[in-house]
Amino acid sequence: QQGADDQQGADDQQGADEQQQGADEQQQGTDAADESPERASIARASLVLSYSKKAYTGKPLKPSVAVTYDGRKLVEGMDYVVSYKNNKTCGKATVTVVGIGAYASSKSASFAIVPAKVTGVKVVCKKKAKATVKWSAKKAKASKASGFRICYKAKGAKKKYVVVNSTKIASKVVSKLKRGKKTTFKVQAYVTIGGKRVYGAWSKTLAKKVK
Repeated sequence: QQGADDQQGADDQQGADEQQQGADEQQQGTDAADESPERASIARASLVLSYSKKAYTGKPLKPSVAVTYDGRKLVEGMDYVVSYKNNKTCGKATVTVVGIGAYASSKSASFAIVPAKVTGVKVVCKKKAKATVKWSAKKAKASKASGFRICYKAKGAKKKYVVVNSTKIASKVVSKLKRGKKTTFKVQAYVTIGGKRVYGAWSKTLAKKVK
């Protein structure tokens, strides 16, 4: 009888051990499920925009972004999403890439929106050694440009410039010109970014003989 009792005790102990082992394996499985691979920081990625400067169009500008991480080109919508800020009017626009899926964190790049080409330029020379330059300021004002620059050059002379620090002004009298000389005039708008003037394209060039 004692041998039977000993055998029963051994069987009970084995069952308990197997039950504990099963519980341990279940816990290990739960712990493994709770663990996830560390997400890579997209802040370490390289961002290349399709352009670094673009003229104002009146619509939001959205350069495409090439994102590379450790030599691998990432896929938008799978590895990251893109957002844009201040990307409609002149100035510094920002592109932000936010990691998703296997990637975390974010990284930003910027591009410049410059004024559109100035139109409607006219030059009138009615007074001695002077010229009145006029242009359309409507688009520059809408784009939040900072002002204009006039370039003029008499035949055989160096180029000279006059700056107009406002988009509310659409004309300027240029004085001390060389009388009797054929002089060319053109206008461009600019925006100030980080304390520096960034210029848009020049208008068409007009030539006039100064009185």
